[in-house]
Amino acid sequence: MSHDGVRVAVRTRPISKKEQGLGSKCCVEIDQARAEVKITDFKRNDRDAERVFTFDFAYDIDSEQVGLYKDLGDPLLGRALVS
Repeated sequence: MSHDGVRVAVRTRPISKKEQGLGSKCCVEIDQARAEVKITDFKRNDRDAERVFTFDFAYDIDSEQVGLYKDLGDPLLGRALVS
């Protein structure tokens, strides 16, 4: 992966207690290894009900802040200090 230009990361959050109380289901699935996010529209029954998006980094609800820092913050800080 090139370190030039813009890199995009996405991080999902757990479903909230309010959302759980409303009977909502989680519509986001993260594949961290492939940096893919699948969003499912449960109101649809056609082939467009699922959409997959690819990012430079994708983090699920179990990801920890230290992992994000190692992937994103540390390299950025290192380049800023070298310049």
